[in-house]
Amino acid sequence: MDKEFSRVRSARDLVLSAVLILAGLACILVPSSIAISILGCFILIVGIVLMCVLKTVRKDKETGINYHLKHKFYPKARKSEILAALGTDPANHDWTESGSEESLRVDVYYSQQHNSVFVHCFEYIPYEYISCSDWYKIDLDKSGNLTK
Repeated sequence: MDKEFSRVRSARDLVLSAVLILAGLACILVPSSIAISILGCFILIVGIVLMCVLKTVRKDKETGINYHLKHKFYPKARKSEILAALGTDPANHDWTESGSEESLRVDVYYSQQHNSVFVHCFEYIPYEYISCSDWYKIDLDKSGNLTK
């Protein structure tokens, strides 16, 4: 199975940007001191930049379902343990991150509305992460603390 996700704006991203834009416009349009107008310009510019840049949700290109992404990092020594847990029962595995090594990255895409989790593992080869597993599809109920 091969999954592709694209970055899209969530409702929270749009609301945050809209609130900043409206607050900036309000500061500019209200007749007050120059300092308030300058502050309004700054807030307006920040709101416009966030509207263009901020995309926190991942959308599945096949189904159109929105997922949240969480990265987890583990030492390379836990690779076989993690892959075995993903293949059998991820709810019984301890998913707490320990240590400062980042040689194994686990990408967790989860959707609470559709009760599904997709997991993909990457291994660090100098200067890039290379895929070291297939995609795993897990029910959110059976994922344990993988999404926390």
